[in-house]
Amino acid sequence: SKQCIITNPERYEAILKALVEGGASRLQVVSDFDNTITSVGSPQSWSAVEHFSGFSQEYRDISKKNFDFYHSKELDSTIPLPEKVKYMEEWWEIAHALVLKEGLTRKSFVTMVESIRTTLKFRERSHELFDLLNNNNIPCLVFSAGIGNVIEVMLKVLECYHPNMHVVSNFMEFESEDENAKGIAWNEELIHVFNKHMKQLRDCSYKREIINRKNVILVGDSPGDVTMAEGLEVENILKIGFLNVKVEERMEEFKDKFDVVLVNDNTMDFVYSIVEQTVAQKSL
Repeated sequence: SKQCIITNPERYEAILKALVEGGASRLQVVSDFDNTITSVGSPQSWSAVEHFSGFSQEYRDISKKNFDFYHSKELDSTIPLPEKVKYMEEWWEIAHALVLKEGLTRKSFVTMVESIRTTLKFRERSHELFDLLNNNNIPCLVFSAGIGNVIEVMLKVLECYHPNMHVVSNFMEFESEDENAKGIAWNEELIHVFNKHMKQLRDCSYKREIINRKNVILVGDSPGDVTMAEGLEVENILKIGFLNVKVEERMEEFKDKFDVVLVNDNTMDFVYSIVEQTVAQKSL
């Protein structure tokens, strides 16, 4: 059943008060994408890639084997973090090299998303949340260890890709601007689930936009997401974690890392209400 756990009520009240008093002009939102913006049970950015009909059988077989091996390592709470990081780097490098070998074009990513369009769902109230942020010029950084090219298409297809948004992710680079241009490389630094931090943010215009926004709402579904704001100048940060799978097993770790743990909650209601309270202050 749905649950909202505030790990330290006193601390939470203090952060909320600071966010609300700061108002819209001091706020920014940093959010993960897969299983955070996308609904639980919806195709995720990687699954759009995995189910792409243009891939060879060889690609599918190797991918499946890798997933079974590495994903279990990612979720295993007995493996120390440094060891986990090594596994993730290995997995991402293999996965990215495999994808590159398949000769994708810009258009491939559009086709990928179109093929899962009917089952692609964002969490309830995501649209309202993104509209609210955009209408109040609150920057929203979508930070993902997935494939940025797919995420941008997904956001566009579901009409959520607003001018206030910026995606930091693994982007494939192409030989030209043409839609049939082939992918030739990945952007330099590999982003996996355990190295998400602001060093990865290279876009200077976005950095300028967030310069005075020292209040942050951070949203994620994995303990690795809590570092997404590291490297930002932050005064107040509210960390909200969606706990969707292996609830009992991961509860303590989530309570340790997040201020708010939302269990089996497939909506953006909580995040929306915080932003709404903050925006209400802007006229003061």
